[in-house]
Amino acid sequence: MIDELDVVSIDKKLKGIFLSRFGLDMENLNKDHLDKELLGFRFRFKARDLLCLHHFVEKEFDIVIPEEAIVEGRFNTYNNILAIVKSKIEFEKV
Repeated sequence: MIDELDVVSIDKKLKGIFLSRFGLDMENLNKDHLDKELLGFRFRFKARDLLCLHHFVEKEFDIVIPEEAIVEGRFNTYNNILAIVKSKIEFEKV
């Protein structure tokens, strides 16, 4: 099980990816926005942006995002991506 310090570190790293790669300051957004679709009106990501984000996340956290997460449409919001990363890191610690 990952502890609170790990969760905060994962969140900071993920927010760092959004800021450095896409110019999005996720830290200062309304918490409701973290559940908004990245491809939607609020963030206006293109499919290629999600592909790049996928690559950056895998590289930063040294994980492989499960194909099921993509196929099921769960790689679509900040909070969902955070949950995928936490789950994958927790699984690999076992």
